[in-house]
Amino acid sequence: MTHISETPQAPQASNEPLDLLIVGAGIAGVDMAHHVVNEFPGWSWTMIDSNDDIGGTWNTFTYPGIRSDSDMTSFALPYKPWPHKGTLGDGGHIKEYLRDAANEDGFLQRIQFSTWMKSMNFVTSGPAVDEHGPHWEVVTVKAWNHGPDDRPDATDDARVETTIRTRRLHLACGYYDHRDGFLPHYDGQEDFTGTLVHAQKWHPDEHGGDLEGKKVVIIGSGATAITVLPALAKAGVDTTMLQRTPSWVAAVPTVDTIKTIWGTLLPGDRNSKLTHKVSRANHILRDMVQWYTAKLTPPVFAGYVQGLQLFWLKPSQVRKDFTPPYKPWDQRVCKAPGGDIFSAIKNDGAKVVTGTIDRIVPEGIRLNDGQVLEADVIVSATGLQLQLFGGAEMAVDGTKVDPSKLVAYRGVLVSGMPNLSFTVGYLNQSWTTRADLTARYVARLWHHNINNGEQLAAPVNPGSDVTRKPLLEFEAGYIKRGEHITPRQGDRSPWIYRQDYLREWPELSRGAVTDEMTFGDDAVASAREAAEVAAADSADSADPAGSSVSAAM
Repeated sequence: MTHISETPQAPQASNEPLDLLIVGAGIAGVDMAHHVVNEFPGWSWTMIDSNDDIGGTWNTFTYPGIRSDSDMTSFALPYKPWPHKGTLGDGGHIKEYLRDAANEDGFLQRIQFSTWMKSMNFVTSGPAVDEHGPHWEVVTVKAWNHGPDDRPDATDDARVETTIRTRRLHLACGYYDHRDGFLPHYDGQEDFTGTLVHAQKWHPDEHGGDLEGKKVVIIGSGATAITVLPALAKAGVDTTMLQRTPSWVAAVPTVDTIKTIWGTLLPGDRNSKLTHKVSRANHILRDMVQWYTAKLTPPVFAGYVQGLQLFWLKPSQVRKDFTPPYKPWDQRVCKAPGGDIFSAIKNDGAKVVTGTIDRIVPEGIRLNDGQVLEADVIVSATGLQLQLFGGAEMAVDGTKVDPSKLVAYRGVLVSGMPNLSFTVGYLNQSWTTRADLTARYVARLWHHNINNGEQLAAPVNPGSDVTRKPLLEFEAGYIKRGEHITPRQGDRSPWIYRQDYLREWPELSRGAVTDEMTFGDDAVASAREAAEVAAADSADSADPAGSSVSAAM
């Protein structure tokens, strides 16, 4: 389907703020927009994204074999059945599925692509506030590579800033940096005569050209490496996956058997909305049972996963290359549809090497044991870089506010920030299940405000009685590297973000939206309080000059 990838930024028709701005046109943004279209049809709103097309992750990543790492029945939008049979979905199909969803809801043309949010400033005073009330001022610039166009030869229009005023701001831009992945420096990499590229930026047609007859080494053992290895091996490429530490890898059915069974038992076919709804609930329940099994009885879960691996691999290789030093679900369990990675090792000549890198040499990678892995292309599948809120600066009345000093409220709102919400999904199951819970919760809050004549709502700034903890409690490397930049979470409700759909569903879908919340003028006071704390923290820091950002008026 042909699509114009860049949409010119359209200025607001007047100084009247939008009712809503959604940042991010991936699956979370599309889900939120669906609720807006159906529950607030009279609102003025728009959506921006730094990508040049819809899809979020599924537009950013283009490496061979790119696919979901959750089953598509639960990863798909809850209101739109996934039309394909596979348990997992490939990136291209997911992207077009989201385009179809946006078209069906009639908002595809609202999206301003290639637009990066530079800053978001909540204003509580001034002429615009006197006329329209407190609101958010979002400064945007034309995006290049998911950020500002900082190339020396960038055109003048790339530096033009546009201010969007909005009463409500929802951040559906995910939790990782779309511009750069985590690419460590390897000793000797300057001497390598081939191509070295991070998987996030890998386009085989641009980096190394045709892979036929070439040797590819993938560094890493996460979902990306587990995906790329069988995809390249199936294409006949000489491929080796080099891992320092194995990951848990579970073989899953190629075809979604749960959906197939319910499609047979229920009226209609496997793509009916009823089948989708029931199958989705079944998948969620199954995932939670597996999670609890892994956490409560790790040997049982590990035995099941490794028992499946023995259909393809010898016990010695399972012990050496697929037995991690940590318990299942301390880090995410990778999925292999039809056991494709194990089949690639057994039948397609793919290789897995567990070892540590000494240095990069001209002909490839030398390990600490002296072995040299020859390579024409080295793909560093070494993980993401955490980035919340799209990398934008946050401020109140021009005073910069560090999000890491704030506390997430139910993992949806942010302490002291009026009419600001964000989406972060689950790390141990489908992202979309929590994205939709978030959208439903925020919509309920908006309805509450409208029904009670309130324009603003913000969580209180919790006191010292709420113990601060990392927002994302997970052992994955990219989480640990970036946990210092995210808001905190607390140790009690409503300040907890649980990795547990069954426990969160009652709170987010039915729970009160007024617990430890402020409204109206009290919400403005909460924002000013957050800014005062931020200013005090900045005054105590080594660089007080960096405490404010200019507000575009």
